[in-house]
Parts: sequence; C-alpha cells; structure tokens
Amino acid sequence: MAAGLVIGMDEVGRGAVAGPVAVGAVAVDPTVVLVPDGLRDSKLLTERRREALYPVVTVWGTAHGVGLASSREVDELGIVRALGLAGARALLQLHEAGVAIAASLVLLDGSHDWLTPALRHPPGVRTRVKADRDCASVAGASVLAKVHRDRIMATS
Repeated sequence: MAAGLVIGMDEVGRGAVAGPVAVGAVAVDPTVVLVPDGLRDSKLLTERRREALYPVVTVWGTAHGVGLASSREVDELGIVRALGLAGARALLQLHEAGVAIAASLVLLDGSHDWLTPALRHPPGVRTRVKADRDCASVAGASVLAKVHRDRIMATS
C-alpha cells in the first residue's frame, strides 16, 4: 500500500441547481517536484484545457477518484454532509487503488473540514483557503471533479 501520500481534495457543484456534487481526490507523493504544466484551479481553466489536463492528472497522481452525492442526497442530508459522503466515496476509490488513507494527509480547499465527520477512522485532514490555487494535488482534484461532473451533466 502506498503510504505517506498527500491527498488533495476539492468539490464542484455546490450551489448548483441540478446534478450531483462531486469531490475529486488525487494522491501524490510529496517528494514529487514535477507538476503537470498549466495545472491550476479548474475555475481558472477553459473547458478545453480542463479536458486536456484530465488524463494528465490521472497519470501524474499515484491514485485518483471522484465521489458523487446525488441532488437527492444533498436535499436529504444537506450540503455539508453530502460533501462528506462524496468525499468518503472518493477516498474509498483511492483505498481500493492501494492508498493507505490512514497514513496519508488530506488537504481540503476552503476553511471548513466537511470530510472528518463523514469518516469512521479519518486520516489527518488540513484545510487551506485557496488550496485549489496553491496546492497541485488540490488543483488536480478540482480538474478531475469538474470534468467528471460536466460529463455527467452533458449526458443528463
């Protein structure tokens, strides 16, 4: 199992009128210095650039995942608990890919930890305002979540 990784997480779809909320997660080795060229917060990228970066991010990270919470789950649980549920689903994908979640550090964009209450055995979680602009793993998670959700919305 891959241990000692940094897992960047970011959400998209908060406040959307339709569709699910998506939480992207990208696990990276903190000693990796090379970052995909042009990687930044998905809100600062064109759709074309996000689509181009999507496969690059999936190869760059040790593992990746996107968890979803449906609009019904958002309505029933509230946005904060739905984000936690989607985040837990994303972490499960990383766990299934061999990431030792408990030995990793999770970075969340923003000032609120919506993840820890959703997990039975949470890893270390740190919040950081504008992490999607300052931390490559969080920017990668932002791109994965945005592209994944946009693809779902395009087929709905």
